[in-house]
Amino acid sequence: MDDQLLNVIGTTGLKSYSGVIDEEWLLRLRGRNAQKIYREMIDNSSSIATSVNLIGWLIRQASWSVTPSIEGDDSAIAEALDTELALEDMSGTFGDIIDEALSMIWSGYAPMEIIYKIRRGPDQEDSSLRSKYSDGKFGWRKISMRSQDTVDRWLFDEDGGLAGLVQVDHCSDRGSSMEAVIPIEKLLLFRISKHKDNPEGKSILRPAVVPYLYSKRVQEFEAIGVERNLAGMPVMEVPAELLSVDASENTKKLRKQFEKFITQVRKDERYGGLIPSSVKPDGSPSGFKFSLMQGGGGKVMDTDVIIKRYRNDILRIFMTQFLALGSDKAGSYALSTSQTGMFSMAIGAIMDSITDVINRFMIPRRQKLNGIDPSLSPKMTHGEIQGPDLAKIAAYIQALSNAGSLTPNNALERRLMEMADLPAPPDDEELIADVEE
Repeated sequence: MDDQLLNVIGTTGLKSYSGVIDEEWLLRLRGRNAQKIYREMIDNSSSIATSVNLIGWLIRQASWSVTPSIEGDDSAIAEALDTELALEDMSGTFGDIIDEALSMIWSGYAPMEIIYKIRRGPDQEDSSLRSKYSDGKFGWRKISMRSQDTVDRWLFDEDGGLAGLVQVDHCSDRGSSMEAVIPIEKLLLFRISKHKDNPEGKSILRPAVVPYLYSKRVQEFEAIGVERNLAGMPVMEVPAELLSVDASENTKKLRKQFEKFITQVRKDERYGGLIPSSVKPDGSPSGFKFSLMQGGGGKVMDTDVIIKRYRNDILRIFMTQFLALGSDKAGSYALSTSQTGMFSMAIGAIMDSITDVINRFMIPRRQKLNGIDPSLSPKMTHGEIQGPDLAKIAAYIQALSNAGSLTPNNALERRLMEMADLPAPPDDEELIADVEE
């Protein structure tokens, strides 16, 4: 056999140096800086926070279930039941795993460590042995998050495949930095994008960085502009000698005091100025005077339009532009339906990526530890986040019936009742049982 058929020849082209990924061309997003900026975006942008939270809320409320690998097979059904019991036997909940995995939306990836236990009963003091069950099987003690901002570098094998990660925690309770090497066999790595097999994936927030930063800057200018429009531009007349380059040290110090004064004029509890009185034509002081400084000027540019443009750019990235419908006196029901449909499809893809990791790595690894036939490994499945449009389905069924292409039957009726969340009609066996009684 040709050795080239078995050997790895090429590479993915992933740029990494000593385990540090270098795929980002924007300098301020390289290394751990990206995680800081992404966290800032979620904390400070209402559009981004709403979009990310909405995705998370919808995914968390969806139904998740374990299904047998072989329908109707007693052994497969037993393994599916045992997997459900193992999930319920963890120190946390399955919902906690989903919640932590969803950090890949903004971070790009979510590394989680699998921590096992041996089920030796509920009375064990050792948490690695304590369980509701005492069958001696391997179970999951917990699936624990490994924060993205503590990932120092990645480990790769000779063929370029991922071998693990090195975590450096500078906030360890041990009082010093902690370094831990976590092998890939102990990891679950959730990612939105797997381009170049980049372990750090790609954050959904990445395309939103530029509009966010520009919007942030415009809002800062807008706030300054509002203040200046209300308070006016501080200008103070001073004797010419204060502005001379040859001024004495005392004069320069005095000028700095006046410069500090005019740059701190704000409409707050410190608003106000104390200045010398003017002089009358005869040279005598004018005495005490009280007056209000009036701000002047108006907006040179409509910043609201600019900020809304950046907001809409961000919402389009998340496919949540339907959130802005009506706020700009634009949009229609048909457009909203179309946009929410695409949003649901995008969320479905995220849920698929989560189940892929669970079904390929989390469940089979435990099954292998317990010596179970791989073909009996159950699968995690998820439900839909959006119910079907019953009006469209009804119109479609009516059209098929009118065309004579649809024959009513019990299976169809049961399916339609399930879609509408209504009680299903009894099957023939149930009807016979009722008659016999």
